[in-house]
Amino acid sequence: MKQKIGVSTDDPGKDGDINQSKTTADGFGMTLGYFNGDFNRTGSSFNSNLNNSPSPYSLFDRSLYNGNISTWATNHTYHPATNGVDPYFAMATAETYHYDELNRITSSSYNYFDGINYTSANNDYNTDYSYDANGNMLTLNRNGYQNNSFGAPLQMDMLNYHYQQGTNKLIYVDDQAPPQWSGDIKTQQPNNYTY
Repeated sequence: MKQKIGVSTDDPGKDGDINQSKTTADGFGMTLGYFNGDFNRTGSSFNSNLNNSPSPYSLFDRSLYNGNISTWATNHTYHPATNGVDPYFAMATAETYHYDELNRITSSSYNYFDGINYTSANNDYNTDYSYDANGNMLTLNRNGYQNNSFGAPLQMDMLNYHYQQGTNKLIYVDDQAPPQWSGDIKTQQPNNYTY
């Protein structure tokens, strides 16, 4: 977050204050949210419960009081290399997290700030997870960006985790998603992990 021009109280570090600073403005900002009102900075507009500042936790009713992370909001400085690759890169975005009764993450939803509110990015960058009776991860499905410039499908990862029979020892992971994403996780050979 950066200050409004001429309003230095909105920038606690003063690094974006064109009148006072000798440093450059931030290229990245991040906020972890747990519940609405979890962070209050005395004498600043950086409070999580202000009605005049959009908050991912209040907009998605994601207040969690058990220590689990409810939201992760980020903002990046625009970079020309991202032009056409990811339209969300230079926007404020927020992941909202969902958990089961054992506090295991079950899914995340990706949202972007449209200038007024946080809005769902439909299925872009969403994830979902499943577990076995011992709590071992069984599956992880991850999406990429649907309208990407290189023609890859939305589904980036469809990971299946395989364990030694009767143990919690992971032996390999396979990926059932089409291998069209660069730097993507590939299917491992059986017995990839040794103990």
